[in-house]
Amino acid sequence: MSTFCTNCGNGLTSDTKFCPSCGVAVSPAEPSGNGWRTAIETQANNTLTSHTAVATTQENQDHRSNVRISSVDLTATIQRANGLMSNSTLFVLTYVLLLLPTYFLPYLGSNSAVINSAAAASGAGLSPLFLLHAAALLLLIATAWARGNAISKSSLPGLSFAAALFDLLPGLNLIPMIPTLFHLLVIIFGLQNNGRQ
Repeated sequence: MSTFCTNCGNGLTSDTKFCPSCGVAVSPAEPSGNGWRTAIETQANNTLTSHTAVATTQENQDHRSNVRISSVDLTATIQRANGLMSNSTLFVLTYVLLLLPTYFLPYLGSNSAVINSAAAASGAGLSPLFLLHAAALLLLIATAWARGNAISKSSLPGLSFAAALFDLLPGLNLIPMIPTLFHLLVIIFGLQNNGRQ
């Protein structure tokens, strides 16, 4: 009477103690009906496991491929920004245009600790004007960073970040002209490009 290996589904003779295909010890002989069912179930499980492993490997490869594409896109975007910011005129125009909202939004209460605290306490969250102000400052930092990379001056984004701190932090925003001084330093140092254009 013929039985089947419960591990790999290989056909076995009744006197076999180990499967010749996979080497697993063979349990005492089962009736052939159960042996077929066990063999089919085993084969199905092995196939499912194999396909699952292949699918998981494919998903991991797809994810790594997407990460590589994203990093290539990011690198290309950074190089494009550095290329644009290597032009002094474009740098100054971009910086000044992004700077304008940081001067008129405070008159509407964008950096007011009282207004933002009241809005947060009421459950409304941060003021939309504050978010616009913060976005403009982040874009200024990004512009200074791109210009700093283009002309090899890594201090530019630090100056712009200091201006943002003095512009938004309660208490520091009461000191007049400090953010303006930092922004002017960014523009002045950004125009001194060590002979590169």
